Amino acid sequence: MEPISLETIEQADFFVSRMDANQLEEWKEKFLERQPYLTNFFNVADTFGINQNQQNFVFQCYLVILISFNYYGVTFPEFEKDEHLKTIYFWRDYFMKGGKNPTNYKRQKIIVKESYQTFLCNYISQKFSDAKLGNQPLFSPDNVVPILNLYLLIDFLHKETVRIGEEHEKTGD
Repeated sequence: MEPISLETIEQADFFVSRMDANQLEEWKEKFLERQPYLTNFFNVADTFGINQNQQNFVFQCYLVILISFNYYGVTFPEFEKDEHLKTIYFWRDYFMKGGKNPTNYKRQKIIVKESYQTFLCNYISQKFSDAKLGNQPLFSPDNVVPILNLYLLIDFLHKETVRIGEEHEKTGD
């Protein structure tokens, strides 16, 4: 699978950024039907220990990511927790290999560098850097758990898109 183009990502972000509260709620309901585990994971402030403004921002990033992948025409099956955790465990094991335990900042850099979707990872990174509430940054540099999880989602969806593509090639669909 080729990297999602910056143009596609910007179109998805433009679409999501123009949604009002009612439209966001409609999309939330739509994705709760299709992907209940992932949607709940990225839509509950307690997941990351963040406030409601931060949670709304994370959910909008989640939508940008899913819409960007949808441009490929792949219909994802409903993902369960265990499938998503495989990617999280892969990266945990990767970081612990050889007794290393990099800082969260270093983990972010490694995931982005290793990603097959660098445009999307970099775009989400820039969104986090630019996010403000008034004059204050929306996220402190110490709170990297939401962005790390969005990077892991990108990696997970990329791997699933490749897997689905390979299955279609085998079956001729």
